[in-house]
Amino acid sequence: PLYVLIDGQSASSSEITAGALQDLDRAVIAGTRSYGKGLVQTTRQLPYEGILKVTTAKYYIPSGRLIQAIDYSRRNADGTVARIPDSLTNVFKTAAGREVRDGGGITPDIKVTYGDVNRLTYNIVSDNWAFDYATKFRAENPAIAPAENFEITDSVFNDFKKFVDPEKFQYDKVCEQMIENLRKAAKTEGYMNDSVKNHIDKLEKLLHHNLDHDLDQNRKDIADLLATEILKRYYYQKGQIIQTLKNDAAIDTVMAIEAAPERYRQILAAPKADIKKK
Repeated sequence: PLYVLIDGQSASSSEITAGALQDLDRAVIAGTRSYGKGLVQTTRQLPYEGILKVTTAKYYIPSGRLIQAIDYSRRNADGTVARIPDSLTNVFKTAAGREVRDGGGITPDIKVTYGDVNRLTYNIVSDNWAFDYATKFRAENPAIAPAENFEITDSVFNDFKKFVDPEKFQYDKVCEQMIENLRKAAKTEGYMNDSVKNHIDKLEKLLHHNLDHDLDQNRKDIADLLATEILKRYYYQKGQIIQTLKNDAAIDTVMAIEAAPERYRQILAAPKADIKKK
């Protein structure tokens, strides 16, 4: 059994390899759709230190499909280029007769859902709260457990919560913003009266954001972020990779399929209609 994990950052040679294995029904592809780079460019020198990049070839994989996602011959009104819409892609067949499409990278056999990143965890990363805490943690702790065994304990998580300054920590409080929009809409539409105002006030109290509560609610995601940053301080990239593999949705999905061999065979099998024809 062979599995290949891809996502939106899988481009060029990596997605060509994944696509070839898919076309030959040799591997189950899991993850999210790949980038879609199927063009080859070479450069030509121009005067005044300029360079002209010219497309000189295209990558086609065994089924005959081109994985290029952006159609440079079609321009938007503002001059930008866009991905080829799914409605304009073409159907091809794998060696076993499974349908695959061109024009947009490699679509995995098993699509993995990673979930949305909320504004709280986004700002913990973008505003360097996790980064700065990991630096502080490293200065205070000369050694930690091996990367495979390291966990964010209650004491470490509570220490991080104390590290976050509520006065400086900024994040979009979606519920509060929606309540404010509701107030404005009720006034604009002419529905605002004492009864409506009282109900909105009650709703606002129920949905009022509390940083301590929000941090606890997102503990799992925050713990992963903290563990990754902390392990990089001690074990560098190796530690980071070990941590990310502990809770990877694609790997968990593949392991579930591996535990049920018949599922693996079903994914790569020819469609039942084609089997009957043969």
